[in-house]
Amino acid sequence: MLDSTSNDESATFVMVDDDEEDIYLTKRAFGEYENRVHLSCVQSGAELFDYLAKKVAPKLILLDVNMPIQNGFEVIQMIKANKKYAHIPIVMFTTSDAEADIRRAYSLGASSYICKPANAPDMKMAAQRICDYWLGFSQTPSHVDR
Repeated sequence: MLDSTSNDESATFVMVDDDEEDIYLTKRAFGEYENRVHLSCVQSGAELFDYLAKKVAPKLILLDVNMPIQNGFEVIQMIKANKKYAHIPIVMFTTSDAEADIRRAYSLGASSYICKPANAPDMKMAAQRICDYWLGFSQTPSHVDR
């Protein structure tokens, strides 16, 4: 698991992605907003469930579609099937812009679908907009009964 630094006042987002370059680019972009959000990164569905079992539920999950072993669709199905985690908003954050993937993600309960920017300036803008929406406008449950 790869974690960036955090302060106690920031919300936590968890990114599930197996691509090291995408993780690096996303962590750099969200690093600009570390006073608002702590970005934790895991590289598989199994790592995500280990994380969820040990930590307070995150404010948001950023989930890639294209991963080995379990793809993002399989992971979202597992999350939504678990009453303990089903309330956590899931943003599909992926390179796929295929209409079939977008429809499938929403049919499985995704809260949003965003195509990952391929360069640093666009990723920084995406990080800002994600933070603005999920931390400024959207209302989400604040905790999970454990």
